[in-house]
Amino acid sequence: DAEKNRSPPLDAMAETTPPFDLRVFIIFAASFLLNSDQNMLAPHLTAISREFGMDADQRDEKLGGELAAGLFLLGAPATLAIGFAADRVPRKWLLVFIIVLGGVASLGTASAQNFPQLFGWRALTGISLGAAFPLNFSLLADLFPPARRTSMSGRFGLSIASGQAFGQALSGFVGGPLGWRAPFILVGGLFLALAGVVIAFFCEPARGACDGRAGDAGGGVTSKAAGRDLFQLFTTPTVLLVFLQGIPGCVPWSIIGTYLNDFVHVNLHLSVQHATLVLTALAVGGFAGQLVGGEVGQRLYLWKKPACCCQMGVSKVFS
Repeated sequence: DAEKNRSPPLDAMAETTPPFDLRVFIIFAASFLLNSDQNMLAPHLTAISREFGMDADQRDEKLGGELAAGLFLLGAPATLAIGFAADRVPRKWLLVFIIVLGGVASLGTASAQNFPQLFGWRALTGISLGAAFPLNFSLLADLFPPARRTSMSGRFGLSIASGQAFGQALSGFVGGPLGWRAPFILVGGLFLALAGVVIAFFCEPARGACDGRAGDAGGGVTSKAAGRDLFQLFTTPTVLLVFLQGIPGCVPWSIIGTYLNDFVHVNLHLSVQHATLVLTALAVGGFAGQLVGGEVGQRLYLWKKPACCCQMGVSKVFS
């Protein structure tokens, strides 16, 4: 047990810190942009419901509930599928595919003329979101050694949170005067531009480069081995505990992100822009938590690995 819990020396983080790498910036930018699309409908639920001829109950049920269900229920299997594909095909082109898919979904959302069309485009957004997680972590694991990954995870989480906040703020401040479709057109164009950047400048790192397995192409991963690994994942107590915390823990965040902006606008009679500022204040706290949690967690990991679990437990007790 002592050997398993032993961490790298405390100066390992400084010794293994890589210089600026354009690939890391591109991965973070992709995560930022993919997550910016997630809550862009939230400031305009009432405006969209009026355009589509819905009453208040249908607005909450369909635009708030069914769209979110479609987005996340399709995102979950996409996560597993891309995670399996990332061991078999060039990840650069998977990243391009996911970014283009997100751009098409965003532009499609802007063109939706009724709820079924809107549902289909938001479900496509969920596929791009879900597919991005395992791919981005796979790439980052080959760019950062184990002694840097906790800190990297915190910064990666910051790109996710800042993307969500940016998208919702952009939607509130641009969509207020220009209409709810305008932010999706803008973000869709940014997606396609980023896909071009990936094609031109992104060089995929060697698989296993930071784990002493450089050059491992992943081609030897069989369906049987993948199934065995998946079974082991869902029978590992630590993973199950993460699920038990994470799944119910996402419920209040989803409710806040989906409904609070429109509620403040309609029920408290604030403008769309001022209502968006309320959610922006929440995002600022999220930024601080991601940044501080990642940096503190990295140092705890380098000191003693189980200390990271204590940090997570303490933070949840306070929240």
